[in-house]
Amino acid sequence: MSLLHRIVDSVYELRRKVDSEETFVRRTLRTHRQDGGARLLDVGCGFGRFHDFVVNAGWRYTGVDLSPRAVERGRAAGRDIRAAGDPLASQFQSDEKFAAILFAHVIEHFDTDSLIPFLAGYLEMLEPGGIVVILTPLMHRGFYDDFDHVKPYNPEAIRQMFCRSTLQTRPFELPGEYAEIDLWIKRDPFWHSYRTRRINHVLGIPLTIACVASFGLIAKTTGYGMVLRRTR
Repeated sequence: MSLLHRIVDSVYELRRKVDSEETFVRRTLRTHRQDGGARLLDVGCGFGRFHDFVVNAGWRYTGVDLSPRAVERGRAAGRDIRAAGDPLASQFQSDEKFAAILFAHVIEHFDTDSLIPFLAGYLEMLEPGGIVVILTPLMHRGFYDDFDHVKPYNPEAIRQMFCRSTLQTRPFELPGEYAEIDLWIKRDPFWHSYRTRRINHVLGIPLTIACVASFGLIAKTTGYGMVLRRTR
């Protein structure tokens, strides 16, 4: 690995340790940890980015993903990973419940009509009193860098869907009732864009350091994390 790559990686690692998605998830899991090894379901778990955070916070981890490669790798590592698909219910026992469900960078891959039944299938497995954790991007310059991003969902849109906001008259058929209990705003360095030339990564080093040193003041809003509790 070149010196430039090592420098870039070390700066990015610093960014991940200061008010990042990882720190938000760790804080949330510590705050809402229950006795007895409560279970968390990581929907769209990929290669297990959050696995260690979940286990280290005292939760029992289950992941589910559409990618056969991700499922195979997770199982090879000894993790409880299920294969998403149709029928999803075949991957879970009828009485299987979770105290937390994590949707990290998932909902932006769905249009509105597809998102409701997708969420409903998983929320059936959330215990009353359990929490839903959502991480998702807002519209920014790099949003459509991901080929299958469909649309961003602002925090108010999630409130309308989960919390029965009076601003929305359309009925959303989601199991249970929910209350928002936390909202974290994600801010990233200004350099974030679709350009991948080496010079952009070099310029990203001081901008990332400035973002970290200013606690996000020298940055731009790119996403958020929301926590909702199932009240009944």
